[in-house]
Amino acid sequence: MLGVASLLCGCAAMSESECLSADWYAVGERDGRDGRPAAQLDRYYDACAKFGVHPNNRAYHDGRERGLTFYCTADTGYEEGRFGGNYRGVCPPMSESSFLQGYDMGRSVRQAAESVQRVEFEIEAAREEIRNLEREIDRVESPDHADASSKGDEAATDRLHDMHRQIGHLEADIEALQDDRVYAIVEYRRAADRARSMGFHEDYEY
Repeated sequence: MLGVASLLCGCAAMSESECLSADWYAVGERDGRDGRPAAQLDRYYDACAKFGVHPNNRAYHDGRERGLTFYCTADTGYEEGRFGGNYRGVCPPMSESSFLQGYDMGRSVRQAAESVQRVEFEIEAAREEIRNLEREIDRVESPDHADASSKGDEAATDRLHDMHRQIGHLEADIEALQDDRVYAIVEYRRAADRARSMGFHEDYEY
């Protein structure tokens, strides 16, 4: 099993015993289940060549073909698309359309969820900027501040007014972003509902 694990991670540094003891059918099946391309076998050839070991080509491809029957399904496609996996064109024509249907649906839900996350990030960034400005205002207005004597100066007053204006703009931005968040959540729910109606498992995030 250790030999197989080393092969599966595509490591270049493999011992002679690992190459000799590898179950190439099992390696191929696992690669198929993981959606790895057939070219993965070339890496195993390179890793084992220095030990005079050649992978069993037939056993590997038979195992990989078996593994692909588990990978090339609509449910697996959905999982790959939903969680940012890459499809490398490994499925045979008879099952690829089903896989891609799930993959495209998963990507649609993921993109909708990411839109909500982006808006939430922008809202939090604006709030953090407001907090920073408020701390700076408190610092400048503090009687213990080293520049307290300049509080009445025109430059200091202008600076305080500018920070208050920035806060006002940021608060308006947050209000608009909160509306964007509501819209993004609605779009996410629509995508999730479409996925659920097609039989895919999708727990609402928002």
